[in-house]
Amino acid sequence: MSEATVYTASHQVVYSYLAATYVLFAFNEAVVLRLTNDLTVWKALLCGILLCDSIHLYAGWAALGSDVFWNPALWRMEDAVNLGSLWVQAAIRVAFIYEIGFPRGQGKGKQS
Repeated sequence: MSEATVYTASHQVVYSYLAATYVLFAFNEAVVLRLTNDLTVWKALLCGILLCDSIHLYAGWAALGSDVFWNPALWRMEDAVNLGSLWVQAAIRVAFIYEIGFPRGQGKGKQS
């Protein structure tokens, strides 16, 4: 994440793995979750994605250092897009898992 970082073809496999992970997330969220109304399945899948979000945020922290990671005023545009979207998506997943914003009485158990 440094300004001096240069694309290296030998790292392409890592970029491809990351892209595959994002495609899997998109597939799970767009297709798999639409096949069930069971909130337990939704929450389990979102917990897995949230775990990956956490590791991705840790990687950002490790690359940027605490001073930059915790201070959005120091983020470059790339950092803002990456970290900003990760924080927002993680917050939405946490809200869903804890049923924040659900109508009263909807969300406990299986919905069919």
